[in-house]
Amino acid sequence: NNNNNNNNNNNNNNKKKNNNNKKTLRLARLLRYSGMIGMTFLNPACCVVAMNFASPSLLAPFSGLTLVWIVLFSEYLIGERPLPEQTLAAALIVGGEVIVSVWGDHTTDADVTLAEVEESYRDPALWGYFAGIALWMCLLGYWAMRPPRSHPSLRRFAWGVSGGSVTGLQNFLKDSLTIMKRAKVAGVPRPWYLPLFMALGMATAFGGLLLLSSCMRRYDATYSAAAYVGSFVISASIMCQVHYDTASNLRGVVNYIMYPLGLIVLLVGVLVLVHETKEVKSAEEEEEIPNIDDTSAEGERDGMPTRRMEGMTEPLDPRMDDDDDDAPGNATGGYLA
Repeated sequence: NNNNNNNNNNNNNNKKKNNNNKKTLRLARLLRYSGMIGMTFLNPACCVVAMNFASPSLLAPFSGLTLVWIVLFSEYLIGERPLPEQTLAAALIVGGEVIVSVWGDHTTDADVTLAEVEESYRDPALWGYFAGIALWMCLLGYWAMRPPRSHPSLRRFAWGVSGGSVTGLQNFLKDSLTIMKRAKVAGVPRPWYLPLFMALGMATAFGGLLLLSSCMRRYDATYSAAAYVGSFVISASIMCQVHYDTASNLRGVVNYIMYPLGLIVLLVGVLVLVHETKEVKSAEEEEEIPNIDDTSAEGERDGMPTRRMEGMTEPLDPRMDDDDDDAPGNATGGYLA
């Protein structure tokens, strides 16, 4: 009778655990798909509206607000209490954005003609930038797939910065809007290359978001977002200087000093977040987080649930892993995110 009672209690406990696991998976899927909808539809829509009023060199730094929201709301949404260093990083990012917004390039495309847009794409410097981005992405792809054994952290770096590097190609989106407005004002048909520009603009935007999502499946949200924003700001700033000649649009010595200073302050805040995450994740250099939809990532060993990561089966029960309390994932709570 005692054995039967124990078995019944164990079965009830297992059912409760299974129900809790199912609820956790539902919550994880809800958060994930809500985030994907926001990144895939809402974010591009807001970017399109903003592009009508400001240049990419001014808008790109404001992507740092992504990190600010993560730091501010992580404690309430996913149970991650921000560290003092992360709060400092958020303050630096906001400060850098304020500096850029005040002393940055405020020129618009009001006086740009269709002929000038076409001529800008004959500039050898722009094609050099495209070639550089292509080579850079090939290098990141190589590091992501086959990182050097002497520097295994290059895989994490490659996944982190690949999305922002692609999304930095904001010229196609900006110029598509300019072409549509100029053609309407001039009363002429839209040129044949407009659909090409629109397709390239969507491809770079969605491609960057897909790479960001892939990075988040492997590493925690704070590192993924910080690396994405940092690479996006750098890539977009270089593109704006090459394609729109941002420096020539700055007015006065103060602007020449404060605009790059604002970018530096913002990037310092991003680097603080990246450094803090690297310190937390250093013990899991090559660990990847399994897909929540991949049922093959979970199994059993000796009756205990397990998860598989890069060919290794790791117990989920803390009694089978003495170091579980000190694991970096528990320190940050980043796995669920």
